[in-house]
Amino acid sequence: MVYASFGDPNAQNTTLVFSTVHGDEITPLYVALQLAQWVRERQLQLIKTRVVIAPLVNPDGFFRSPRTRVNGHGVDLNRNLNTHDWESKAHLYWRTRYKNDPRRNPGPKPRSEPETIFQEELISKVKPQKILSIHSPLNFLDYDGPTHLSLSKFPREYVIECEKLRKRLNAKSSVYYPGSLGNRAGQEMGIPTLTLELPSADPKKADIYWRKFALGIRTMIQFSVPNYAGEIKTPRGG
Repeated sequence: MVYASFGDPNAQNTTLVFSTVHGDEITPLYVALQLAQWVRERQLQLIKTRVVIAPLVNPDGFFRSPRTRVNGHGVDLNRNLNTHDWESKAHLYWRTRYKNDPRRNPGPKPRSEPETIFQEELISKVKPQKILSIHSPLNFLDYDGPTHLSLSKFPREYVIECEKLRKRLNAKSSVYYPGSLGNRAGQEMGIPTLTLELPSADPKKADIYWRKFALGIRTMIQFSVPNYAGEIKTPRGG
């Protein structure tokens, strides 16, 4: 698991990008690598901005033949993060909603996987103002993070600024799951977290998707959200 950092390491406008959390989603890897190339070539233009990209969070699943959604232990990495509701709901949701579908296995306990620890520790290290996670093939832009429903947890002024980002990108708020990145980073930590679901995992369409969604991704990177460090802390142990 690797990541690359571009721009000012002390910038207050930092975007963290995770891609290929599910190993059978091929197009997100291409888009993340193209984004890294684009940022690298324009670092001098991105003033007071930092972008950190982890392009291949699930190498086990990606390099298997055939590729798999889950990692080498058979765990869905987007159901394994250490959220407050993991113990009470993760396995319940898996049994009732997904009928023990192995593709949705949340793992034996929260934060049990090295790839999960990698994501949580990178959030803690980078302290991003925004997170983008690139997936496929549901074809929509999902927003998890502070909304008007979060006013009891986060300052009103901060929530209003986060909502501006959601509206700027025309992102929708859908359900979030125990152990998911949107739940952990967006709902619990208060970091605006967007999931870009590309239309398919067809590698032949990867460049088309990059050209189609590049402007929106750049808009997110350049959009400045106030720094709110109150909940950005080291994740709880699993």
